[in-house]
Amino acid sequence: MKVLDIEWLRFETGGETCLRCLETCKTLDLVIAYLNHELKSKGLEVSFKAIGLM
Repeated sequence: MKVLDIEWLRFETGGETCLRCLETCKTLDLVIAYLNHELKSKGLEVSFKAIGLM
């Protein structure tokens, strides 16, 4: 199975992110789950990693 790696870079202050980025992360989680469901039958897997920048 092929893997599509997606990395999302977000700013953090004191180990926490802003509300806007938090909501974006929640949306991305939903989209990645949907993509995995749709692409699995085509032999693709989506990997998502949120990376905090300090």
